[in-house]
Amino acid sequence: MASARSTTAIIWSTVVSAGAMLGSSGCTRSTAPTTPAPAVADAPPTEPPAEPAPPLEPVAEVEPVAEVEPVEPAAPVVVAVQISSTPAGAKVYLGETLLGVTPMMAQLPRSDESVAVRVEHAGYATKVVELRPEADVTLDVALVATKRVRGISTKKTGRGFILS
Repeated sequence: MASARSTTAIIWSTVVSAGAMLGSSGCTRSTAPTTPAPAVADAPPTEPPAEPAPPLEPVAEVEPVAEVEPVEPAAPVVVAVQISSTPAGAKVYLGETLLGVTPMMAQLPRSDESVAVRVEHAGYATKVVELRPEADVTLDVALVATKRVRGISTKKTGRGFILS
């Protein structure tokens, strides 16, 4: 045991000598600023560990879903009807209801059944157009001028009137 103490003493003396030599040779030891350890009193109280969760039950296998075909969008509830006439300014009726004056745009309820649209203009023959409002439609109605009735004139003669 005496030899173990002497070996330890030699090691310590070597360490001390080396430290003295480093200090005298201009080498300095850097010291990092120390931060105080957080106080134990500042730490939040710990809660006892929660009970372990019950084991999960096995999940049944899910069968793959059959492919679904894309669904076409529903048909619109109303359709747009654009109506123009030659000459412009004709009145457009649906039944007895005035829809407007040409050129015009109207919205009619979508239907598979035909409806009658009446187009009238002073000095022109009335035209009735049947249409089926299944989708948006454009109508161009050409009205035909009616024959003018010449005015009746009279001449007084000695025996009565002459109509011409």
